[in-house]
Amino acid sequence: MIIKTSIISDLEINSLEDLHKLKPIMEATNLKVNKSQIARELNIDRRTVDKYINGFEKSKHRASTNCITPYMDTIRELLSDENQQLFYYRRVLWQYLKDNHGYIGSYPNFCNYLNAVPEFKAYFNKRRPSKSQAFIRYETEAGKQAQLDWKESGSINLL
Repeated sequence: MIIKTSIISDLEINSLEDLHKLKPIMEATNLKVNKSQIARELNIDRRTVDKYINGFEKSKHRASTNCITPYMDTIRELLSDENQQLFYYRRVLWQYLKDNHGYIGSYPNFCNYLNAVPEFKAYFNKRRPSKSQAFIRYETEAGKQAQLDWKESGSINLL
């Protein structure tokens, strides 16, 4: 009896993508490979080795949904000039959408999305509240005048 098999005799495993080549050898010869040793050499978990030997292929693209797209029209409406409510900060708009429209996305993703859309980015850049004026320092001799630094600008009535 002559048995012909198409077994690869010189096999080198350098990465996860090479592990699927072990499956035909294991089935044809009824041998077992040391998955723990392969895992140590590739610096991965042994369960990952088993998964790739059985034919797992990593997806080239992540299958994720964009939770911001359904709110595009709502955001556009809220940021329009016809809307009476002004949003000076992205966080206020994010919180408003969470509280009133059921938005579930994270704040950093929300900000990234708003920065990616030019009209939304322009809205927040032009709506920034004006910063307080800077005052020029007035120097006098010692004991003639007191100077105070305030965190926030405000009027002071001295008697």
